[in-house]
Amino acid sequence: MRGIYQDRQDAGAVLAAEVAKVVKGSCVVAAIPRGGIVVAAPVAERLKAPLTLTYTRKIALPDAPELAVGTLDEDGEAILDSDLIERMGAGGEEVEAARARVRAEIERQRSLYEAPPLAPRLTGNTLVLVDDGLATGFTMRAAIRFARRHGAHEVVVAAPCASSHAARMIEREADRFICMLVDEMFLAVGSYYLEFDPVSDDEVRAVLREAAKRERPAQPALRSSSPSSAAHAASSSRRRVRPWSSSDWRASVSSTLRSRSSPSVRAARSSASTRPGMAAARVA
Repeated sequence: MRGIYQDRQDAGAVLAAEVAKVVKGSCVVAAIPRGGIVVAAPVAERLKAPLTLTYTRKIALPDAPELAVGTLDEDGEAILDSDLIERMGAGGEEVEAARARVRAEIERQRSLYEAPPLAPRLTGNTLVLVDDGLATGFTMRAAIRFARRHGAHEVVVAAPCASSHAARMIEREADRFICMLVDEMFLAVGSYYLEFDPVSDDEVRAVLREAAKRERPAQPALRSSSPSSAAHAASSSRRRVRPWSSSDWRASVSSTLRSRSSPSVRAARSSASTRPGMAAARVA
């Protein structure tokens, strides 16, 4: 299967329409760089919300650079998979060296991108976290926990596609999870795009500059208080994600894309609605 979305901008436009049905009132939109910023820009524009970045990255060891043994956020807080690290036979010094490399890259990005700091905007506010897709969900989980630590009132996660494993993880961690496509046989985020070129540092900076031009002078009002992370995680008001039926998918997502003229997109969309193990997702 190849290409539900033309590119990240296309995915962002579709996602923005769905997020706008759920998120009302003032909020902040934050993307995981680099690919997430391109998807997040249409979401922020549609919500008339400030756009910034959340710096969370996977920690990987040199022998297996694609395999995440943990994640690190901009506070320096790490979530490590101790069982995986033990199975790989990695020592403490090796893990700490990998963590230091990730920390250095986060600092490089923060210095280069000069995005508005996220933490000061979180207390009492709604945060919409966006990425271009969720394969493992680990970096998004770290971003959610960063937001909780800094007092976000509500955390909404939005992504164009996700593996079923990531979807289950994120629906437990976030207050709301909005995902256009959840796939039991998820291969890679790029599989759901016809065009999936790497996003450069310059592109990230350009998107942030355009977003800053649109941002209104007044910032979202801060609420007087916010629940603790533990109480919030246990809240009975948490929304949960559930799969759509094939008729739901055709009636909503496909109708959003119906005007697209690309035969490849139409063919991919048709196969997505019938392929076993694949479903659209919505907040119930």
